[in-house]
Amino acid sequence: KKQLILGWTLDLPASIYDCCTQKGLDFNSRYRKWFLKNIPDNASVLDIGCAVGITLESFKKAHKPVFYKGIDFVFQYIDEAKKKFKDELFELQDGMNLKEENNSWEYILISYLLDQVPDYRPFIREALRVAKKQVIFSFFIPPWDKPTFDECANHSKYPFRSYVIHWNKLELDKFLKGFGFPIQIIKLSPEYSFDWTIYTITKI
Repeated sequence: KKQLILGWTLDLPASIYDCCTQKGLDFNSRYRKWFLKNIPDNASVLDIGCAVGITLESFKKAHKPVFYKGIDFVFQYIDEAKKKFKDELFELQDGMNLKEENNSWEYILISYLLDQVPDYRPFIREALRVAKKQVIFSFFIPPWDKPTFDECANHSKYPFRSYVIHWNKLELDKFLKGFGFPIQIIKLSPEYSFDWTIYTITKI
């Protein structure tokens, strides 16, 4: 049975970024600079877990032209994004079962999402199915002693909660290598004991 986490409020994504910035942990700024530099002009971009359009706002502020579509499974986010960006594409969709055709979007962005869902793997599989060129996703690297997803699923002492990351790096690396595509890892915060990391999976 698919599980969806619907606990976020409309202002929570922005408040998290503001808090990180105030503490000197400006991961969002580093991530934004990276994808603005590495996604070419006029590319098609599908933003999975778009929330209220934070990524689109970054493209617009940088005056970077892209063909953009944002999707999220929280209807309040989509409603708010449509109000804010009236001429842009936003749609209510489940990232584990996308309506998009195979190889239909050049770049797939999954930002600030995969550590908020019970299982990251269906999201990455679907992203690779619809991606034509590259899948880009980011999240915090957890401590090495975090249990694997399967361990979490089989033991009641690891309850599914939106703020618990149900994976570890070894498991993630093995999962990604199974697709046979080149993988790039970009560390955004190497000066801290934990790290927010960008992964790219390139199909062509």
